Amino acid sequence: MFRMFSRFRGRRARAVIATGAVAVIACALVLIVAVSRSPAPNGAAGAPASRATAHQEADTSAGSFSPALINSAVAAPLIAFRAPSSSDNRPGTSPTAIREAATLYYLALVLQQHPSATADNGTTVQSALLAQVAHLVAGGNEPDADGGLEGWSHALVADALVLLKNGPAWSQLPAGEQGKVTLLMAALGYAGNYTYNDANNFSSGLCGYGDFSKTNNPNYQDGYVGVELAAIQYFGAATWDTMLAGFNDAAFIAQLQAAGFTNAAHCYSAAGSKATAAIVRPFVWMGHPASDLMGIWNQLAADTFDKPVASSVSGTSHHAAVTAHIADGTTSPEEGNCCMGHEFDSSDSWGLRSSALYVFEGWMNVTASRAMLSAVGGFDCSAATSSARYEVGSEDLVYKLTHGYISYALNQKDVLDNGSGQPSSDGALAKGYPYDLDAYDAVAGPASC
Repeated sequence: MFRMFSRFRGRRARAVIATGAVAVIACALVLIVAVSRSPAPNGAAGAPASRATAHQEADTSAGSFSPALINSAVAAPLIAFRAPSSSDNRPGTSPTAIREAATLYYLALVLQQHPSATADNGTTVQSALLAQVAHLVAGGNEPDADGGLEGWSHALVADALVLLKNGPAWSQLPAGEQGKVTLLMAALGYAGNYTYNDANNFSSGLCGYGDFSKTNNPNYQDGYVGVELAAIQYFGAATWDTMLAGFNDAAFIAQLQAAGFTNAAHCYSAAGSKATAAIVRPFVWMGHPASDLMGIWNQLAADTFDKPVASSVSGTSHHAAVTAHIADGTTSPEEGNCCMGHEFDSSDSWGLRSSALYVFEGWMNVTASRAMLSAVGGFDCSAATSSARYEVGSEDLVYKLTHGYISYALNQKDVLDNGSGQPSSDGALAKGYPYDLDAYDAVAGPASC
């Protein structure tokens, strides 16, 4: 009975979020980079009073998606990844890159679910998505396909490409752009096999800038293992393994260069011939082959959510005794249930890691993978053995982001994480949380199975 009550409370708490939490973020995102490409501001006037109101006012063409967020996504700047360099060696981890990737994924998901979706100004979601994709594959704007932590944004792009291929906009793409989309998906997927195949063990992604381990905390693996889920869904498991077996670094680099994909070509050129030896192996992660799509997602979700829910966690961080906790002193509606995010009760080089932001950075890609697979028919609810813990963990995270969470980690010391603008430069809002949350509510939440 407690479990059922806690689930209701979690959903009810989200439904009544006021302007300081998520609903007002819709208009904030309209203003993002209207003047510059800086992180999202803390809010703006004119948004619906609550997410519940936003959905009640929804254009029927957009189903249960928020019309305010559709407006902001349609008006967003065109996606463009920076080139990797020794001074900027993980450009795909920037808040701008993640937010733009989340926008692309959101547009693709809305369109795949509701082909007639249209913004209030009359712009169709399809036209906005086509413009985003054309810019993404124009050459020099694509993700570098490193295979490492940049999966934070690269996985969202990969999910968007699967949704694109399985939606009404695909037939509207010129043949040349379709080919570039497929080439980009292959580049991302090859990189994920390089870094996460069970037989490989690298300390760097393809670009060679270091600071990588495939056994790092879940926010790492949720990205590029999520890319592999997308590649498998895009090509089919058997075809994907055949493509891996036929990989040749020199031939593939030539393809990337011919397409103008200079960012990805840079990383594949840095890896050189060692990429071929690592990529030609059939994909296997944690014992799960490409043919076990649900096994891969279940493993991701189980690793991401594996701790009993707690509203506060004590330990030592930055050489002091600390307690991470919900900022307003309330208790998570999922208290004691299985399971909250691993990175609410884990460790790093400075001691305790209990961070809502790190949990979010894993959750956004586990959720995007589930939403993508659900939308295209690849998610099997009867085989989703980790679904219950994922739902508990999602409700717990959303509650903590709504009420604020005082976090501790390597780069966080008594830092307030929330979904409404803190930290202002690189928090969940700056990284596109409203799009992730709306997608979760519409496609990936408890009602999806």
